[in-house]
Amino acid sequence: MIIPSPEEISQRVKGICINLKKRQKAAKEQRRISNESIEDMRKAGLFRILQPKKFGGYEMNPKVFFDTQIALASACPSSGWVFGVLACHAWQLALFPEQAQRDVWEENDNTLISSSYAPMGKVTVVEGGYRLSGKWGFSSGCDHAEWGFLGAVIMQENAPPEYRTFLINREYYDIIDDWHTSGLQGSGSKTIVVKNVFIPEHQTHKAMDGFLCENPGNAVNTNHLYRLPFGQIFIRSVSSPAIGAAKGALEAFLEYNKSRVTSNTRTAAKTDSAVQMVAAEAASEIDAAILKMHRNFDELMAYAEKKEPIPMTRRFQFRFDSAEASAKCAAVTQKLFMASGGQAIFLSSPINQYFQDVHTIKAHVANNHIPLGQNFGGIMMGQETMDMFV
Repeated sequence: MIIPSPEEISQRVKGICINLKKRQKAAKEQRRISNESIEDMRKAGLFRILQPKKFGGYEMNPKVFFDTQIALASACPSSGWVFGVLACHAWQLALFPEQAQRDVWEENDNTLISSSYAPMGKVTVVEGGYRLSGKWGFSSGCDHAEWGFLGAVIMQENAPPEYRTFLINREYYDIIDDWHTSGLQGSGSKTIVVKNVFIPEHQTHKAMDGFLCENPGNAVNTNHLYRLPFGQIFIRSVSSPAIGAAKGALEAFLEYNKSRVTSNTRTAAKTDSAVQMVAAEAASEIDAAILKMHRNFDELMAYAEKKEPIPMTRRFQFRFDSAEASAKCAAVTQKLFMASGGQAIFLSSPINQYFQDVHTIKAHVANNHIPLGQNFGGIMMGQETMDMFV
């Protein structure tokens, strides 16, 4: 297998983005991205970026993955969102015991996994594994996946609660079509229902293993990529689309205002200093968000390559940085929207969709930057942490 270079991946993405823009309206109306868009990503190898080589993947640097997600989201935020959350699951599956990886990829290494990590399930311990039941919302891209990751807490006497991710085949759950939203309509983030399904032990992943960066899958997937904390990968898959949405909003803003004449004063919008400043500030904030993300992953990978533990203070900062990026990009997009005049309120306005999408992205619990900032600030002054999802 020939592994493409990051530059080749980037070129492939540019071609896909042209099609995603054309399909954006249809994705919104159908409340899911098209099979054609998923197939475009598959053919370009995008789902393989973080997948282990043992199962046909590229094992590339996380920066390549998140740059790809940002580019896709700039064309269609729903498509960028779905790509990120489906494709990052290849990285998490690499942390599971080898048998679980074989269960999913041995017959078809193109197989995709959706997820809903909120601990909504009821778990019963049985011989050889668990019985799982429950209802999980927000499973983005689930129509395109053959497997699912579902979160639940194992409760046992004389033992602390233990959060795990449970891997379950599409055959054993139902999808409820209830995704009716004001933003990210094309993400198809529907509800999954499971009724008393047996999950073998090897198809589970302990959150503590992901936190400690010591996972069963490390026995077969030895790349430093799989020594990164689970939290640092997943949180970026739900915050980076906000950077892409802001980037797309800026592109739409510039295109619109190049020729816009204000209805009130009959002057060219591009000569308005306020419009100019909004564009400049947006470009600067987007650039800063990307640079900070790159810096953080350079540092994370450097620690992994040296086989040194990542200082917890850095992990807490990177957690905050991720959520803050979504907050700043939502604020940037709002300024672009407000500076686009009355026409921006119409659903036909491209910037309107970016505005709705980025605020939907911001609503994800992992993107709530305020408690994370309070936690990080308190830690710097000697307080105990309130968050272990780092």
